[in-house]
Amino acid sequence: MELTERSKGLIIILIAVISFVPDSLFIKIIQTSTLNLTFWRSLLAGTCIILALTMIRRGNPIKEITKAGWAGYAYIFLLAISSLLFVYAIRTTSVANTLFIISTSPMFAAIASRILLKEPLNTRLIWAIVLSMVGIGLITSGSLTIRTDAIKGDLAALLVAVMIAIKHTVARKAKAFSMVPAAGIAHLLLALSLFIFADVSFMTTRDMIYVIILGTFFIPVATSLMALGPRYLPAPEVALIILLEAILAPLLVWAVLGEEPTKLAIAGGSLVIVVLAVYNYYQLKYFSM
Repeated sequence: MELTERSKGLIIILIAVISFVPDSLFIKIIQTSTLNLTFWRSLLAGTCIILALTMIRRGNPIKEITKAGWAGYAYIFLLAISSLLFVYAIRTTSVANTLFIISTSPMFAAIASRILLKEPLNTRLIWAIVLSMVGIGLITSGSLTIRTDAIKGDLAALLVAVMIAIKHTVARKAKAFSMVPAAGIAHLLLALSLFIFADVSFMTTRDMIYVIILGTFFIPVATSLMALGPRYLPAPEVALIILLEAILAPLLVWAVLGEEPTKLAIAGGSLVIVVLAVYNYYQLKYFSM
């Protein structure tokens, strides 16, 4: 039986989310510096994406990015910086805090769309943004009960949410061009920039195995499919499915490492998830009308 466009999109985004879920756990258990981990994670992921594109599409990824112009360059910059900040956030605060905060990126995307695409902000969206900010406030308040530097991780996660939002808005503005090549180049450029700072020679055998699994499978698959999925599904439906990561990844880390979120983080995160789920549900109904 031939799959419909929507079925293809659902399968693609679900696989992308499932591939992203173990990322936080690997980042937690790999015992090397943040810069070293980010270097290998980015080098392997970028290499795999570019090699796959070269073999499958037999094109030049750099030429594809130059065709996209400033949008392609902006996408590369935003993905590279947000990747580094994501690893830092996971290492500095809890996985639950990081992913709950990052899940608010659709709200920042709405603000970015207002600025870059001149799209209006309706009353429902304004309330969703306000309540999401309240949720972030609760999450960061809980960080103060963990350790003093955890707040830095929360702020890094907030920056990641903003960058993801702008990145997706830029991609929408240049929707005629695929941003999968940009993802591969972003990872490679980040690895190149970190080479002089990271102690790339120091890593245990166990850590290297984990990094190889993460960098050659989970990250390339998740990054590529996440860039491909929105071609088949409306944005609100994609946003609803992506919320699964903010639920599943903290549960996985909690089960394996015993990293229990604070009560304030659970309260704030629950508020954020419910607000975003309701908002995107109504957006999807409106989109389907």
